[in-house]
Amino acid sequence: MPIPYQSATPFAQDPSIPSCTVSQEADPAWLQRSLEQLIHKTAHDLTAPLASISGLTQIARLSQSQEEIHHYLDLIQGQSNKLMGLLGELVEVGQLQSRPPVAMPLDLKSCLEDALASVSEWPETRDMNLELQSEPFETFLDAPRLRSMVQHLLANAIHFQDPAKPRRWVKIKASAENGFIRLEIKDNGKGMSEAFLPTACDLFSRGDHTSSGSGLGLYLVKEAARSMGASLRLESVMGKGTRVILSIPHAGKAVTISDQPGNLTIGA
Repeated sequence: MPIPYQSATPFAQDPSIPSCTVSQEADPAWLQRSLEQLIHKTAHDLTAPLASISGLTQIARLSQSQEEIHHYLDLIQGQSNKLMGLLGELVEVGQLQSRPPVAMPLDLKSCLEDALASVSEWPETRDMNLELQSEPFETFLDAPRLRSMVQHLLANAIHFQDPAKPRRWVKIKASAENGFIRLEIKDNGKGMSEAFLPTACDLFSRGDHTSSGSGLGLYLVKEAARSMGASLRLESVMGKGTRVILSIPHAGKAVTISDQPGNLTIGA
């Protein structure tokens, strides 16, 4: 049976760092506007890649050389991958709205290691350092929601890494304290402006016009956190990086498997 989540306690404010704390309550009028925006924006985001695929297919049919045909097939594959990613995130939005969180036994460190491993093979992480610091303990959490939040936060940190920095990194730190799982994901990427920060988790919000993402990643993190009664806090400084802190109430007691903290580092 699902184990209900309690509400997380708010974070202490540090006025010296630009930040925002996401509310746990959803306004019904806001939800209706978000749904209408979702329908409109989805129609647009589906139409563009489909039109591109259709056009590229026509051009490929007229091509004479195998090299040109393979080039157009690669472009079609890229647009198809974009569509699959968008559809996957839309399915996730629906699942968050329709399925309540279910707390099950979870090895938190292993879950976080799996999330890091899933992104460590991306070409964008070739020159990045991915680091995990977590005690190996078991707890009770909704594993799919937790995994989704971590993967979206990692993807965001990787996508907005700063290529001008010779050493780029993403660090995950997890701990259990006072009935909560504290999860911190920190990077030294481009960071977000103080003006953008309050809307960073809004539906289809993008950091800048060059972003190729769907604008759903942080929104999905926010909604997953809200459904689990978690507190979500973003801290960011342009040019220095971003820190995301999740305080997630867990059902039951976190049991440490080993007395020694576990560390995992992947990459440069």
